[in-house]
Amino acid sequence: MSKRGVHKVGVRTLLLHNSNQLDILNSTQDNDVFYDRPLKVEVWYPAVFNEDDQEKEVYDEVMGNHNDPKRPLISFQFKGRAKRGAQIKQTENPYPLVIFSHGYTGSRQMFSYLTEQLASQGYIVVSIDHPDSTFRDASGNKTAMETGHRYMRHGGTYVLVGLYKDGLNFIHPELHAKETTLLCSRNATRKDFIAVIELLSSGLFPVLQYITHQIEIKEVETSFDLWTKPSTHLIKALLKL
Repeated sequence: MSKRGVHKVGVRTLLLHNSNQLDILNSTQDNDVFYDRPLKVEVWYPAVFNEDDQEKEVYDEVMGNHNDPKRPLISFQFKGRAKRGAQIKQTENPYPLVIFSHGYTGSRQMFSYLTEQLASQGYIVVSIDHPDSTFRDASGNKTAMETGHRYMRHGGTYVLVGLYKDGLNFIHPELHAKETTLLCSRNATRKDFIAVIELLSSGLFPVLQYITHQIEIKEVETSFDLWTKPSTHLIKALLKL
């Protein structure tokens, strides 16, 4: 995976709309609200280059988090190895598709070094900006924050990282029955990141023990549903490319 693949890489930005979706931020127990959900995706793919074309792309990104005065948004640019708008390389058989989903918070471009590499290996890679979960627009989701504890094990700690700027309501018997610990946390600071990096580098933290599953990428479709079952004891899964 560390070696660049044989294909030149193209990249495009697509603006899509997912029609008639439930608006969970504005729906209530008595009234469901629907809307056309806008989605922005980045697509990397094997491409055909002209003689003078080069794999050079400059991505626009931000660091920080929306509505967090301790981590204000700062714009920056970084270079990639792809050509924007390049023609896709035609083949007899379809390319395998990889869908990349960033965490909270994140962006569709944050792992471009990996998505470009996959495209050079012969994959089409699609990465989405999840609305209300990117660096630029993240905010706490009231419904998710009020109900997420229902999926927690007995005696667990329910950590709220997202910030919802209004009241949250919890059903007390649901929290009490599981002997829940409720913890509110803002995002980690630079000091926290340094401490984690030093811990991982020292070897004191058993990183490999948390990788409980490894499969080939062609097995994802048949394995993914199984991973949602507690009986599989999944902590972290790695894909072999």
